[in-house]
Amino acid sequence: MKILVFLLSFIFLGSSFLLSAPKSDRKEGRHPKKKAQKIEDKKNLNLNMKLKSERGLAIKEKKERKRLARENFKQDKTLLIESHKEEIQAIRENMRSEFEAAKSKEEKKKIKESYKLKILDLKHGHKKDLIDLKYNFKKSNKKSYK
Repeated sequence: MKILVFLLSFIFLGSSFLLSAPKSDRKEGRHPKKKAQKIEDKKNLNLNMKLKSERGLAIKEKKERKRLARENFKQDKTLLIESHKEEIQAIRENMRSEFEAAKSKEEKKKIKESYKLKILDLKHGHKKDLIDLKYNFKKSNKKSYK
């Protein structure tokens, strides 16, 4: 009986071996999805690497543009401040010449008061100019760097 079971099992194994395809066909047919998935993953990886490098370049360009914008803002600000100082200096010189030309104390007081108001007005205008410059800088940054 044992021999019969042994022979039957051997016959079944032999027939399944004979019916099966050659080994080379079995390898390709065994996991075609995995192979396709590996190829797809490799393509995606290459694409992701390319996108990362492009993103890195875009970030570098953005930082460079921001740095240049900041430098331009600082230059504009210093030029504006210098022009304001020159304006105030010119007004003070005018005041001195008028003050020296005035004869009475009342005239001198009036000149002093009028020029004080003029200078205060100018300083207020200068503050507004600086605020506008800063506002425009921030506004332009928001537009160009999104």
